[in-house]
Amino acid sequence: MSDENEESAEQTEPTKYKAEMKLDVPIMYLGEPMDTLKFHELRGKVCRKVGYPFKFLSDGSYELDGSKVSQLLEAYCKLVPGSADLLCEYDHLQAGILIMGFSGPSTS
Repeated sequence: MSDENEESAEQTEPTKYKAEMKLDVPIMYLGEPMDTLKFHELRGKVCRKVGYPFKFLSDGSYELDGSKVSQLLEAYCKLVPGSADLLCEYDHLQAGILIMGFSGPSTS
């Protein structure tokens, strides 16, 4: 199975719903208005392929990688590639912070 087919199959597997985020600036997605992003759990393959969207710096702070945030956002929310580009800067950053929080231990 090619990587593209594996990714499609992976995205259609049932996954546990993780969170939702109300957009500050709604977008048009596939011709329909969207004001909320719904995040689902990902499988390890996506995380391994994309990597985590942050790195810790020597001073204890961290830095988000916008490109990885976009890729993971599209995977978590089951959006078509390039959809993250529609978000305003604030919503993209907030999504990145939410995704970063998913990397910690589960609370359930």
